[in-house]
Amino acid sequence: MDDCESEWVYPQDHFDYVHGRHLSVAIKDWQKLLERSFAHLKPGGHVEFQEILVFPQSDDGTLPDDGVLQQYYRYMNEACQMISIDLEIPSKLTQMLRDAGFVDVKEEVRKIPLGTWPRDRLLKRVGAFQKANFLEGLSAISLGPYTRVLGWSKERLEVWLTEVREAIMDPRTHSYDYMYFVHGKKPAKG
Repeated sequence: MDDCESEWVYPQDHFDYVHGRHLSVAIKDWQKLLERSFAHLKPGGHVEFQEILVFPQSDDGTLPDDGVLQQYYRYMNEACQMISIDLEIPSKLTQMLRDAGFVDVKEEVRKIPLGTWPRDRLLKRVGAFQKANFLEGLSAISLGPYTRVLGWSKERLEVWLTEVREAIMDPRTHSYDYMYFVHGKKPAKG
């Protein structure tokens, strides 16, 4: 297993396809990652990223700006900024790929519901999975940023996460995140 932020051990023009998913909270230097992806793709090779913008939205006013869920992400964003993680990267990737030299760059943005509130059967199922993922990973995802970066005690964090879980479980909240699907191509030589 290689660390994509370390020097790549493969030669340039080696890969047909470079793919990344849910890296936005892990990568500190996206420009370098894109430069390496470009260098190590064969001419005509493709790159694709699938990243979620983790700032929940609502179209019907059921997600208050001062609510627990929004507060959770404000604290998380504050912690991530302190360690050079840009949670808004998903919304910037399209331009970053172009700036790195990729061509035929395309972006598709979809709403991913958080919970089973949608009427559409498929979106209801997607929302159920998203809620389960959120609840399952909440403690692990929060521990480092909240305790090591923001200085919270584990006890304070667990009490806070109880409130966050209750907010996620509230069926009256119709929130969603934006999922970005961004892909491009290294120009063919010629």
